[in-house]
Amino acid sequence: MSVVQRRSHSTRETFEPMRVIEKARVAFRRTPLGVRLLAVAGVALLGLAACNSSEPAGDVARGASSDADAIQVAMVEGRAFDPDTLNLTTGEEVTVEVTNNDSTAHDFAIESLDLNTGTVEADEVATATFTVPDEGVEFICTFHSDMTGRIEVKQ
Repeated sequence: MSVVQRRSHSTRETFEPMRVIEKARVAFRRTPLGVRLLAVAGVALLGLAACNSSEPAGDVARGASSDADAIQVAMVEGRAFDPDTLNLTTGEEVTVEVTNNDSTAHDFAIESLDLNTGTVEADEVATATFTVPDEGVEFICTFHSDMTGRIEVKQ
């Protein structure tokens, strides 16, 4: 057993790390099972809540676009965007209207443009306006790594 000695003002203290760990184990075992399960469930729920939340970034808004030329993209069942490829012109300012037709929360993000609609709950709509870059980029749902799409650019 490792022992660490420290000097106090007037006495000499002995600190035994393994003894402290054993005391913590005993205290944990004495805690009622219901309290332990509740604590574990609370931590798990906090983790899940954090996984399905994102903050808006860039030129984004809640609700449908007033722009008649807005590009329509749906978030659909099966963790997919429809369409999953957008063919856009370099340098053009576009508005993408994203509708969540799934029962799960999603977001629409173009990380290379620092753009994110924030969380879009089921049956909600959000818009994102940006200038099409010189090269193709990926758009994603940051909650679901397999939910991706692509912006292909034309000159």
